[in-house]
Amino acid sequence: EFLSEDEKQRIKKYLAHKLTKSGEILIESREARSQHQNKKLAVERFYSLLEWALKPRKKRKKTKPTKASKERRLKKKKEISEKKQYRKPPDV
Repeated sequence: EFLSEDEKQRIKKYLAHKLTKSGEILIESREARSQHQNKKLAVERFYSLLEWALKPRKKRKKTKPTKASKERRLKKKKEISEKKQYRKPPDV
């Protein structure tokens, strides 16, 4: 086996849009005029796709808003509320 089952699953997940129904990856190249050069470019693109699909992803760190950012948000919210209060007709 060239690839483990985990690696195969990652490839299926990240390259699903490039897979055929039979599970093959289709890559074509028409950049160069020669067939030999196009094959070489297609193989390079294939390896770069595999490398991208198998690259470990970083997990997102959960962060909390800072105290200052909470205060800014509440201050802005208060300003908007006051602005809307001024639009209302005065109570009689």
